[in-house]
Amino acid sequence: MNFPAIRQNYKVSALKLSMPLIMSLPLLLPGAYDSALAQDASAATMWPQTYQNGLNAMQGGDFQAAEKYMMKAVDIAKNIPSGNLYYVNSLEGLAVAQSSAKDFKEAEKTFSKLLALKSKDFAETSPEIATTRANLANLYFYENQFKQADALYRAALANLIPDSAMALEASENFGQTLIEEGKFDEAATLLNATLEKFKTKYGPNSLQVFYGRLGVYNNLITRGDYKTALVGLLQLLNDPNGLNNSTVDWRLIASCMSNIAACYLYLDRYADAESYDRRILDLTKARDNDQTEDYGRGLQRLGKLYTEMQKYKQAEELFREASAIIDKKCAGHTYQAILFLDIAKLNICLGHYDKAESLLNSAIEILTKALDARHPDVAECLIELAYVKAQKNQLSEAEKAYNLALSIDAETVGRDVPAYSLGLSRLAQVYVSENKLDDAEKSFKEALGLREQNLPAGHPDVARSMSELADFYRDHSQPTKAETMYRRVMSYDEKYFATRPALKISAMEGLEASIRAQGKSDYADGIAGETAALKKKIPGYQVIAISGDQTAAQPPLKVIDEAVGSKWALCVGISSFQDPTINLKYAAKDATDFSNFLVAKGNFPAEHVRLLTDESASREGILGELGEKWLGQKVKKNDLVVIYISSHGSQSMQQANNTNFLVAYDTNKDALLSSGIPMQRLTQIIKEQVPSDRILLVLDVCHSGSVVDGEKGLVRHDDVDVTKLVPTAGQIVVCSSSSDQVSWESKEYPNSVFTRRLIQALDSQGTGTTLTDAYKLMKAKVEEEVLRDRQTLQNPAIKQTFQGSSLKPLALAAGS
Repeated sequence: MNFPAIRQNYKVSALKLSMPLIMSLPLLLPGAYDSALAQDASAATMWPQTYQNGLNAMQGGDFQAAEKYMMKAVDIAKNIPSGNLYYVNSLEGLAVAQSSAKDFKEAEKTFSKLLALKSKDFAETSPEIATTRANLANLYFYENQFKQADALYRAALANLIPDSAMALEASENFGQTLIEEGKFDEAATLLNATLEKFKTKYGPNSLQVFYGRLGVYNNLITRGDYKTALVGLLQLLNDPNGLNNSTVDWRLIASCMSNIAACYLYLDRYADAESYDRRILDLTKARDNDQTEDYGRGLQRLGKLYTEMQKYKQAEELFREASAIIDKKCAGHTYQAILFLDIAKLNICLGHYDKAESLLNSAIEILTKALDARHPDVAECLIELAYVKAQKNQLSEAEKAYNLALSIDAETVGRDVPAYSLGLSRLAQVYVSENKLDDAEKSFKEALGLREQNLPAGHPDVARSMSELADFYRDHSQPTKAETMYRRVMSYDEKYFATRPALKISAMEGLEASIRAQGKSDYADGIAGETAALKKKIPGYQVIAISGDQTAAQPPLKVIDEAVGSKWALCVGISSFQDPTINLKYAAKDATDFSNFLVAKGNFPAEHVRLLTDESASREGILGELGEKWLGQKVKKNDLVVIYISSHGSQSMQQANNTNFLVAYDTNKDALLSSGIPMQRLTQIIKEQVPSDRILLVLDVCHSGSVVDGEKGLVRHDDVDVTKLVPTAGQIVVCSSSSDQVSWESKEYPNSVFTRRLIQALDSQGTGTTLTDAYKLMKAKVEEEVLRDRQTLQNPAIKQTFQGSSLKPLALAAGS
């Protein structure tokens, strides 16, 4: 069973934005302190200079040094007669320095001590206590503890002097907290008002105004208005009176570039995003050096981008460089934990689950020590860990991890954020696999309720959540409830997606099945007719009309009754090619997931399943494993052999008798005749090498998913003409789509739609699932999902020389 590892981050992809914490501290000594200080000559020399050194270090970004200076200032202040105000001021400086240095636990302790001391000398409603509350709110904001930050900002702003510097800075940071909480309208009102006050108080080209503008654009990014944000950010960056000013701190420029890169990323303009991430690296190196924490984090950001761009080798190299810096500078720090999380996500994309699990456990351990076991960042790691556990078929552990993550999020950031409802949907799918249907229904319904409550009218995630619940009812023999939910989906689609008829078709097919299950055949036939008429208007229909269903119009098929002796599988998936310009996104992971499924659920002995991914899936490697190196030497006539291939397939070549070629790891796209594997001869090659009379060949191939001109690689263009793939005796061939169609990768989970739905379909009745039943269910699910998400048709095809209804691929073999 496959489960999505998708989680919407609370933080925008750009750098977390907040007004500098040091602005909350006085830069000059208050005159009220002078009499006490005059009583101690040594303190008169040491304390002011030490405290000022701490402030200077913070302004220069050396927060570790600032922390040391402020700790020394605290020690000096303890020895000043009647120096309680010095001591309190030193503690405030120390707490802010600890916050800036990300020493969160120590900072929280210092703030607690500070508030206790101030409570003795000041009223609870005093500006002095409000200042400390605002600084503590800043700490909670950086810790992603947004509920606590929200409450403290509100309390602080109620008692700070209106429109004072401290009040305006707190308002700006509070606005960023509201963004993280998903309270976009309230954030917009507050941030825009604060920006206008900055302009009045400090002037239109002040540092505060730049921060204010970045805050407004950050809100636009987080709520999805990337184009508007991008226009404003580019204008801000290039304004000669704005950030394009030599006097502006380079970190502010980097923050603006980071937001620009985020906009380009969300707009799928990867080349532009890469350009700005590299500019940030160049700026960091020029203003600082290439061995600092900031540079390491810049490498990490670029590694994340390359993961999205399917440039996995480049991502691995960048993460390696980042690790060399961050492991040295930030061992045991939250930065190291987040790096582990990002590297784990890369390994998930590659299907390297054991490595991903190890990294996630290390990240959780660091975050628990540095922050708290019930922290949102820990929850994010748990979500990824739950996915890995599910992929390894450790469903009870996956369930526990999802539930723990959801409980942490509910406590710290609330149930209203999009990530919470998404986590509920994923947990519901685990419950389905565990046959805990009541729990699954409850989770699906709660996810739908939260999305309807918190997302704007017409949001596609609401329709998606309705469809999930409707599908659940249909698949688990509750046709009346399914009918009701499908009608809701259709009504929602009619109102908000009138120009997208494919969404309606998907719901109508579900409605038809639900009504037919209630015995209302005439009514269902009428809906089927309407659906067929609508399908004629959808891209891909002509392909079906020409090629038809490959299960039809075939000669009588042989029935093989002899028991299966042993079961063998060769799974091939290539994401990272020798030629990186043709990399795919999830092909290696698809093969990994399929091989894991065969071992975990399919009664295939682990030693009878070989997985070839990336470098190991060379032309020689694939043909060798099919022949003399493995299957050709091991397989017997009555064994079942499954061969799964996920890679590119070339367009047909006239000079090679219109042959398509399977692209191996080391295939030269400009020399396919000598370096590719001829697709139309593949079945014959297998027959010549593998002496079995029951061979299932699964082809999730002929993709074009590499990133071209900065576009996101989501599609797999299928150029293979299935009619030319002629299975030899004892073979069944299943392809991901009909000829000239597109095989799609999912929007919701890191797999191709075909592979994910094939695994689900084979598992639908456990060991009793026949290949014929699995194919029919998979085909319907693929068509449904692609219609809903892509507004086009994808129709898997099958060709067979013996009856799939006589083959139960997951059943225990006689020789087991």
